[in-house]
Amino acid sequence: MRQTLVSDIGGPVARTALQINPYLLESTHSLRRRAYENLMRSFLPGTDFLILVDAADAARTDIWIRTLDLPCKARLVEAPSGKLRAQGAWMRDAFLDARIDSEQILVATHTQRPAGQARWIADAAQARIETHDLSLEGGDCLVADDFWLVGAQAVRNSMLIPGRRCDAVRAVERLAALDGRPMHVAGYPRSREVDRDLRGAVASDLAQDWAHIDLVVSLTGRRGAHGAPILMVASPVEAPCREEAQAAIAGAPLDAMARHLQTLGFVVLRNPAPFAGNPRRIAPYCNVILQQEPDIVWLPQFADAGEAFVASDAANAALWESLGYRVIPVEGWGAFLGAKGAIRCATNVIARKPLVPG
Repeated sequence: MRQTLVSDIGGPVARTALQINPYLLESTHSLRRRAYENLMRSFLPGTDFLILVDAADAARTDIWIRTLDLPCKARLVEAPSGKLRAQGAWMRDAFLDARIDSEQILVATHTQRPAGQARWIADAAQARIETHDLSLEGGDCLVADDFWLVGAQAVRNSMLIPGRRCDAVRAVERLAALDGRPMHVAGYPRSREVDRDLRGAVASDLAQDWAHIDLVVSLTGRRGAHGAPILMVASPVEAPCREEAQAAIAGAPLDAMARHLQTLGFVVLRNPAPFAGNPRRIAPYCNVILQQEPDIVWLPQFADAGEAFVASDAANAALWESLGYRVIPVEGWGAFLGAKGAIRCATNVIARKPLVPG
């Protein structure tokens, strides 16, 4: 059987992995620690957490976790002392979750090598690791039931891997081989021509001004006219965002990407994502966690970063509610605006309960 990547919009979340870096336990980072506390408390009873920690900090992490009275189970996974500090904080980027038949595979690509996080979580989850000479982090990968998206930078960076240099056509083919469903490249065209053939000129001509696509694009699990999948793309000028020249400039590439995705056959909704904070960034409201049956979205909230986000917190919740989702707001993520990530980046869902056939 061929390997398949696990959908981001499957059944109820059963197990998720996250990482607690040692700095979060320091008093000077109480705001960021509180964001993680809010995230862990937001999950429903019956969810398992695999919490990756540095072995040297396991004891005090365990004490902290016990004080939270979590509604779900939590198990510490210890990385060798001193090794975790060399890894990125975002668990989503450490590996892709896949299956071959019923066997769980954690896919680590060139970007994540050495694949320490994947190896430690795989041991705890009793999963197998596969590595590929590709440049694809989890934040640049969004998987639906019948298609998946990768960021334009995944194509460009895969072209440049030492010893595996290739053109854009070959890079797209190699990325697409990770899963049999149609793969689309998300980015904005540098040229004015938009072509449907992702294996041709457009794939090499797409740009990406943001760290990962999951900061500005979200799957919704919903379909529009004629069955077209609905995507959400951030806009820093959508009401109630404040109209200003800098926001319009920051949003222009997103406008171009929205048009490109529409050309590919998607229905695109624009969600308000203020261009604010210090440093100024587009708030990653698209960095969500989804499940179905029941249909729930975990939505990061940024009002702790300033008044500019109060109305947009509410507007994004209302938008998801209009799509039929129960919204679980996860507060405190304004503390991470400068870190280019939020709740999807912090977690990696590695097990879901099966959907009931209907």
